[in-house]
Amino acid sequence: MSPLDDEESSPLKVNDLTERIEEDMHAPATKENAATEKPNALSVPQLLVLIISAVLLGFLGTNGYFNIKQDRSDGKQVVIHSKGAQEDPNDHRPWPRLAWLMSFPNSGTSFTLYAVREMTQMCTATNYGTEWKDKNGNSVALSDDHPEGPFLIDGEEMAAPKGDMYVLTKTHCGGRCTTCGPDAYVEDLYSFRRRCRMGFVAVYNNETKKSERFDTIMDYERISKIVHILRDPFDNVVSRFHLEKKKNYTDITNIPPTKKGFRDFCAHQIDRKFLGKERYHKIWDPKIWDLLQKVPCHSDFYRWVMWHNMAFALTGDMGIPSYIIHYENYTKSFDEVLFGLLDFLKADFTGKMPEFIQGKVYRNFFSKENIKNVGLAAKELALPVTWEHIRHYFDDDGL
Repeated sequence: MSPLDDEESSPLKVNDLTERIEEDMHAPATKENAATEKPNALSVPQLLVLIISAVLLGFLGTNGYFNIKQDRSDGKQVVIHSKGAQEDPNDHRPWPRLAWLMSFPNSGTSFTLYAVREMTQMCTATNYGTEWKDKNGNSVALSDDHPEGPFLIDGEEMAAPKGDMYVLTKTHCGGRCTTCGPDAYVEDLYSFRRRCRMGFVAVYNNETKKSERFDTIMDYERISKIVHILRDPFDNVVSRFHLEKKKNYTDITNIPPTKKGFRDFCAHQIDRKFLGKERYHKIWDPKIWDLLQKVPCHSDFYRWVMWHNMAFALTGDMGIPSYIIHYENYTKSFDEVLFGLLDFLKADFTGKMPEFIQGKVYRNFFSKENIKNVGLAAKELALPVTWEHIRHYFDDDGL
């Protein structure tokens, strides 16, 4: 199995892609409207939940999105997958078409892409063109008509998509930074969608003898389907700590990958570092702050909930079919999840079954009080549809 994830690097200015890309890239993003708090008024997170819920009710109530399936021996409710609208809104577009693989980083993205390649012997794609480069050091676009991407993964080893297959395409969207303050991770639906479309391309520079990276942005109307992955938040957050270590940042490489190491990382790189910016930021109303302030890497749990809120809201807004995977179901219902995914992508099983090595669990890195408080905060922050898909992570905590 490939490692769980992932990539992050500082962006460079676009200077040699199409004129359309440049115009879109440099268009100003909207900012949140400033609001003066009033006594007894709804908090900003509550208002966001209400507004997005109203949008979702219009789409989800009529299109039958997110049907929940029972599949645990103990009778508890858990989603293996669910499909939204059955009609492809891009039925007029040529093949192959794109299916976004949307995930909060370190929740099973790499394995899912690897599994599809192994089972179909067809390539997958990514917004992030530096993940695979040809022998000349250049990213390889899936289509010559779209130099802005997406870009091939393992393009020399896997066949190009054939027929009416949807190409699984990796994106992490926005609101996912790790060691950052609220000004960097707070997103509205417009900015989140825009970040889902953004990526980068590697172009070899003959003068410097190095590959250079340039930002790109895709037309979101090219997206025909969405695959949305969720992972246990406690495992997800600790895995993100391990990813930070792999990036070889000099200030954390010596921190051991242990419970104590994780807590030290959270305390020094996130919790204390951004305390002043978070404590009085409008998104952190007193109730949520009181629940999460003593939880290690508390803001990453806020980001985890809000990221999935935005992912569900965007799916509803785009009105396209979706397939939802919980990472733990690779262990519980491996064949059903993967063959359901291939069916969703209209892909044939022509290869072999992938090997799955279960990721580690990290609930023991948190106290019982930490876990309960994360659950209470998540219930408060989550959209109704999000809560239906994450509540089983907190079933044992009496929520």
